[in-house]
Amino acid sequence: MASLTIDLSNAGGSIRDFPVGVYEAEVIKAELEVSKNTGNPMITVELEIHHPTMGSTTLRDWLPMSFPSKVKTFWMAANNFSAQDAAEALSKSSEVELDPTELVGVQLLVQIGERESTNDGKTYKGVVPPFYYPLSRADLVNWDNEERPF
Repeated sequence: MASLTIDLSNAGGSIRDFPVGVYEAEVIKAELEVSKNTGNPMITVELEIHHPTMGSTTLRDWLPMSFPSKVKTFWMAANNFSAQDAAEALSKSSEVELDPTELVGVQLLVQIGERESTNDGKTYKGVVPPFYYPLSRADLVNWDNEERPF
């Protein structure tokens, strides 16, 4: 009888199985794209998150220019800025530039939660407000003293 051999070494977990909470994450892919809904530019990021017992998984998030408050939390987290650091940087110019090629490898914290889809009414897990935190806020990650991946 014929069989199928599959390499599962790169198979990650599913975000659906991960508990709601704050996770350490790394940007593994970032691309400048155009939103299908608005036609405006946005950055699509693919994040790898890790849980000590659930393993690792990836999820996608979007940083559209039409959602500046979300982009600001990402920018602050990616630069490991406190609110004061961000205020000082923004006092020089209110505009920030995000280069997708420079985002790959960035480490930050991400808030994972449940949200209802506007398309089908189903509940999905993904990045939810307040979205992102700098690594300096590692106190938000509660893994009962488990070893951190980064």
